[in-house]
Amino acid sequence: MPATPARIGFVLEPYRRAVSETAETKTRHGNLARESADPIDSYFASLADAQLRADERQALFSPERRRFDVTVSEVDALDALLASDTIMSATLVDEERGLSKAMLITTLTLDLEAQSAQVSLWG
Repeated sequence: MPATPARIGFVLEPYRRAVSETAETKTRHGNLARESADPIDSYFASLADAQLRADERQALFSPERRRFDVTVSEVDALDALLASDTIMSATLVDEERGLSKAMLITTLTLDLEAQSAQVSLWG
């Protein structure tokens, strides 16, 4: 890229400021929501790229998500997950909490001796 005066001015800026906010996140987390002026290192060359990434992260973190650890006693039922080349997911149904939703499997630990598995879910 040629070193034009506009490009030099752009490069000399220490960071680009991109902000993404949603009312749901503010309501749900209140004062715990991040509201600091300090920049997060992102290494984007353009403000549009930084804004796009900020909006993507906001969309990911805006819905209420939970993390669960589940013990599965039938390891044979996990064969299809282990053979899959896609992102592992599951549907968690918890009648006590009134919950039925799609979740990502973040950790899968098999205990072959006990014929069980510990599954960490997020979603």
